[in-house]
Amino acid sequence: MYYKFMLAVILIITATSIRAQDRKIQGQIIDKETRNPVVEAHVTTTNGLVVVTDDSGLFELEIPKPPTVIRITHITYGIIEYQVDTSPKGTLVIQIEARTSNLDEIQISGERLRILTKTDNFSIQEFEIDQGVIWFLGHMNNQANRQRLFLANLYGDTLKSIPVKRAQSLYQDVFDNIHIIFKDSSFQLFNPAGDSILFLYPIETTRFFNIMGDVLAAFNNKLIFKQEMPGSYAVKFYYLQQDDPVQHVLTVMTDTLEADREWVTNKKDRLMAIYRIPELANMWKTVLRYTKRGTKFDQVIRHHVPFELFHTNNDLYIINYLNDSLLCYSIDGKFVKGLPIKFHKEMFLAGTDYKDLTFLIDPISQNAYLLERYMTRWVLSQINLATGKKGTTIPLPDYSGMDGIYVYDNAVYFTYHEKLHPYYTRLYRYQL
Repeated sequence: MYYKFMLAVILIITATSIRAQDRKIQGQIIDKETRNPVVEAHVTTTNGLVVVTDDSGLFELEIPKPPTVIRITHITYGIIEYQVDTSPKGTLVIQIEARTSNLDEIQISGERLRILTKTDNFSIQEFEIDQGVIWFLGHMNNQANRQRLFLANLYGDTLKSIPVKRAQSLYQDVFDNIHIIFKDSSFQLFNPAGDSILFLYPIETTRFFNIMGDVLAAFNNKLIFKQEMPGSYAVKFYYLQQDDPVQHVLTVMTDTLEADREWVTNKKDRLMAIYRIPELANMWKTVLRYTKRGTKFDQVIRHHVPFELFHTNNDLYIINYLNDSLLCYSIDGKFVKGLPIKFHKEMFLAGTDYKDLTFLIDPISQNAYLLERYMTRWVLSQINLATGKKGTTIPLPDYSGMDGIYVYDNAVYFTYHEKLHPYYTRLYRYQL
């Protein structure tokens, strides 16, 4: 377990300066016009540490050796980057202004649905959104030898593009950093000037995914992991903190029904062995037991307990499909409450089945959404995290082939394949 912790710490070290150079600062964020404290602002450093301001707008945070930049995120104020040139002796007071939407309103022009890459001969392979910009990867004129990486604003206006070769995908890690993945190496993407592209912190691709593979989420300086319990139908969720190798258990989920079925099956097998039923019959029954269309061999050998895990700035949520509950945890990792849920399964004559759901969190508004597939269309619903109830359905464009659905700042971004030769994949923006 300590090995996992060290691997996760390596990722943080890879993307930052040496931890020994960190400085602890105290700060307060206030509104520049009203002088009132800004509550629940999300303060992030370049080393991935995150804190939230209290009722007085105060925060305490370790930052790399100045000069450095801290990022402030708030629903009302948007995303602000603040330059820290020297280590403050007292409380650092940061004044921020509420964002205005004049430019955005001009760019929207009354259109709820927009094709962001309509006028370009660029077919999108993949896209990611972070800090108010869109990174997308694809090919000019659908030619494999003309691959490019684009940086654009939220309305598709290109800020910068560079040619790349044989890039496989874009990847957003649990710290919300964007990486470009090549076969042999991976790089973290930066746009320090708002309109430039830098490749930093190279790491071997296999090693990168080995480090990130076990981490489910990064939440308030905690790394969330899961561990399948050997010899049982149970999964343990826990978190680790820096300089603390002790596992802090969040919950353990057990599929008791499947465990009972396995006990009955083993009992039948033992009875067949006692009464010397031919081994062929025993093998035939075993084959029939696991001959289910779509079942993979590794799922037969290693049972998977269904779950979903996501978080906002202030709370962590785990959906326990087996107990029909939404488990809520506070920012310090303490269990707060469990809410009953009904939206995760559907009833059939043959029994109950769990739905294939996707949970989306808007990083700006912090709203939670549930994405479901109904026949040939996608359905988006907002979830009330205070009650565990599914809200009203939000109508999405009737595009059955839409993919890569992402919610950011009360807008849905997705890709769609044009039904025109040579089949360009376009990026769409749909205002909620």
